[in-house]
Amino acid sequence: MMRRNRMKTSEIISIITHLEKELSDWKYYNAVRGRSYVAVVYLLFLKYLSDIEVTQEKNIFVEMEERFNQYSEYNNSIVHAFLLEKLSEDRENDSILIKYSEEIHFEKMPIEFGYIIIELSKFDFTIEDEKKDVVLALVKIFSALYGTTPLKDDIGQNDISLIQSAAELLEVEDNMEIYDFSCGVGNLLAMSVKAGCKIYGEEDDIEKAVIASILLRMAGVKNPIIEVGDVLQNPMTVRYKEKLFDRIISAPPIKDKNISAQKLVKMDYIDEFLFRDSFSESGAWIYARHIIQKLSINGKGILIAPISILSREGVTKDDRTRLAKRESIEAIIQLPPGITSSAIRLCLIILRKGHDDYRENTKIFLVDLSSRKGNDYFKGKNNQSIDHEKLTSIVSSKEELDGISKMVSLHEMDNTEMNFTPAIYMRTITEMVSQGENTEHMRVIHKQLLDQYYQSEKDLNIAISNYYKIKRDG
Repeated sequence: MMRRNRMKTSEIISIITHLEKELSDWKYYNAVRGRSYVAVVYLLFLKYLSDIEVTQEKNIFVEMEERFNQYSEYNNSIVHAFLLEKLSEDRENDSILIKYSEEIHFEKMPIEFGYIIIELSKFDFTIEDEKKDVVLALVKIFSALYGTTPLKDDIGQNDISLIQSAAELLEVEDNMEIYDFSCGVGNLLAMSVKAGCKIYGEEDDIEKAVIASILLRMAGVKNPIIEVGDVLQNPMTVRYKEKLFDRIISAPPIKDKNISAQKLVKMDYIDEFLFRDSFSESGAWIYARHIIQKLSINGKGILIAPISILSREGVTKDDRTRLAKRESIEAIIQLPPGITSSAIRLCLIILRKGHDDYRENTKIFLVDLSSRKGNDYFKGKNNQSIDHEKLTSIVSSKEELDGISKMVSLHEMDNTEMNFTPAIYMRTITEMVSQGENTEHMRVIHKQLLDQYYQSEKDLNIAISNYYKIKRDG
């Protein structure tokens, strides 16, 4: 039997978006609980499970079709029993999938569901490369969605470029244990995983957690552990008390005002975060403290966070200073504007375990991708936002490039009130103003210039006074 040509990623995206539109247009929309994009991923997963069992005589969709032809309805119990059989190896970790299967009511599907099955038959998960392409297509779709809005036809490159950069910089190897405490739909984990890796993820939205669990399985992860919860209120690591992870990657919710001590409701959870104080105003650094606490001695973490946390005052400043002094901050990468569908400016913070001995002579490797120079240098092939391999190479080697990357000491940072924003060490204030920078570090630089001006005026007045005093006395 001749095998068809493999579909391109763009073709896969087109089919998936078409399926979503078909489901969302149905009269019986409540059959998928108003979550048509979740249902599409769920149906792809059923097709995946059917395909990987190449020895079975007929798959779940054949059974559903036969059931419909015989009884004029689909039966949810068929799908439920199918999942119980396929996911029997690790029932505890698969509980959210099995539970969610009861929420999608196949018995309410209209006759047009037959067309959906025909569309799904175009996918062949027995082809390894096609399986990878479907995973990539889903990552692209959900990176464009940012997990909050209905599917759309125009899938941009910028969000996926951020995910690919973070995954590349994480430098995952085979058989590692990887953790993401706000995993969303699993994009970062799916792009990071290698052969034999064990995956742990936490997400407070059950629909996203279900998609993450499915996406990771299709990406080749065996029995990923995905739990529903909030890391600040009920961190899953409490249930794995002694476990430290080889790699941790996370892009937590970008809402600093919601990150406060009020969420850390149980004192038992404090041990899941580095230090035992100043939770209330830590901002996104509270997540960095969790990453560092749960990293193995040779582990590596990446936090995707708002760039504003690099320059704010108060406890935010105290946290980043303490983390830097213990050499837990290896590098900070200022991302170009427009790297995501969010208007918020972002940075990548690369973290290490560090040590408890505070050291003043610490340096941090800073990279500025937000300037024209940095953006042009790292421009990827096919006009992609970032050349991920080039960026990883420069960060790994700590290569200093004029106006782009630099090792900066804490002593130098102390002169800027511990501002960790890469741009202020790479660009002149004229360059920053000309490019429309409107961030916290501009305020800091302005204050610095005023302080220097007032100090110069003071020194000049003293010099003039001394001159006349000497002249008078002489």
